Amino acid sequence: MAAMAGLVMAVMARGADPGFRVTPAAGDAGTGYRMEWTGAAGREYYVRHSPDLRDWLLLPWLVEGDGTQVEKTLDDPADTLFFQLVGRETVATPWVTDAATTPRAGYQLLYSEAVGGPVSFHVYLPPPYALQPLRRFPVLYWLHGSGPGVLGIPALTQYFHDAIQARHIPPMIVVFPNGLPDGMWCDSKDGARPVETMVIEELIPHIDRRYRTLADRSGRIVEGFSMGGYGAARFGLKHHRLFGAFSMMGAGPLQLDFLEDNPLLVPIEQRREIFATVYGSDMDYFEAQSPWRLAEMNATSLPPDLAIRQIVGQRDAMLPHNRLLHQRLVELGIAHEYTELEGIGHNAMDVLNALGAANFEFYNRVLRPGGD
Repeated sequence: MAAMAGLVMAVMARGADPGFRVTPAAGDAGTGYRMEWTGAAGREYYVRHSPDLRDWLLLPWLVEGDGTQVEKTLDDPADTLFFQLVGRETVATPWVTDAATTPRAGYQLLYSEAVGGPVSFHVYLPPPYALQPLRRFPVLYWLHGSGPGVLGIPALTQYFHDAIQARHIPPMIVVFPNGLPDGMWCDSKDGARPVETMVIEELIPHIDRRYRTLADRSGRIVEGFSMGGYGAARFGLKHHRLFGAFSMMGAGPLQLDFLEDNPLLVPIEQRREIFATVYGSDMDYFEAQSPWRLAEMNATSLPPDLAIRQIVGQRDAMLPHNRLLHQRLVELGIAHEYTELEGIGHNAMDVLNALGAANFEFYNRVLRPGGD
């Protein structure tokens, strides 16, 4: 990854944004990817012989007016430097996922110093973003549950898009970070999977630099479902100076014993693997990351205007532990909304749809609408 780090330094030295965007494209060796380097306006770089973004070979290309691709002559010293710096890179998946199958979410890469390589994420921009170039917008960070996080993005972006178009909620940017299939939205004990550091210290500042955001806590909310609800609670409680609100839906794990003998939870074999990979098989480390302990630690320092909501379906296996956390928040004097949804199981879109207008009211109440 040293070559990529050198590339980023070179780009920054030229006063450019070292962001990336990768999209699938047909190539002479089958399906590959096109990379757009935003630090080189008007240029595109096509990734050939790389159907899975492993060991890629970057070649610079231009796109003609009729859409055909022609290889670009490397006659600009800066281009030559770019080509030499990049060369071949190995991308450690799953930090780089496939793009979500929706036109409403832009797929991008961020070079992460914490990770030591690129990390993918998705961004939804509301229609007024392009129409009102002086306006700034609030940002909702949506944290996915366990498994392939990109699978839920099409339905979620459509949900937010329809609500904005119907004027149920203010126009807002929605960011979908990549938290790894079982990254638990925290830094692993061994430091090999720095999910929290990447999101908090790199992705959020990157979004504020690159987009017209309301770059303060009044314009920023973190929300998530299942593992993402656990992450939203963690981020909201621990990094409360960054967020004006956090919203956890069907959140888990909320128990203080990650290996609890409970057939309704994630299978114990999978939990043992996560326990080793993320928490270093250390129950004390697991507890230290839990919303339960973070609530106890931060109860007296939370901003009085921090909006907190906790939502769980009554048919969700996460219900008992959500009830216990709710009771603990009450005992700690942490003001929050708590809702149980009748007939709803462990499904993010079912939760959002069951909330109906109450969900829109929450966003309208906690997010500053933005403006010129």
